[in-house]
Amino acid sequence: MWLLPTSRFRRTAFEQRGSLWEMATRTSNPDRALHNLLERDRMFTERLRADVQRLGLPAIEVDTTMSEAELATRVADVLTLTAAPPG
Repeated sequence: MWLLPTSRFRRTAFEQRGSLWEMATRTSNPDRALHNLLERDRMFTERLRADVQRLGLPAIEVDTTMSEAELATRVADVLTLTAAPPG
């Protein structure tokens, strides 16, 4: 199961961790550093998406509009997981 973040999800994740601008401000051109960081991540995700599709592997695109519970349900559905009683 591959979770593929949208650009908005990646940016939000960085911002919530407080690391987005922290990394960028360590450079002489923070705006460019931020752009490059987000672009690198976008390119990585696009390459991963293409590989996943080519290999026919299951994937879910993750966005900021999706709750953790919704994501867990979608993953369980794709992996056909069901809750089994203990024992």
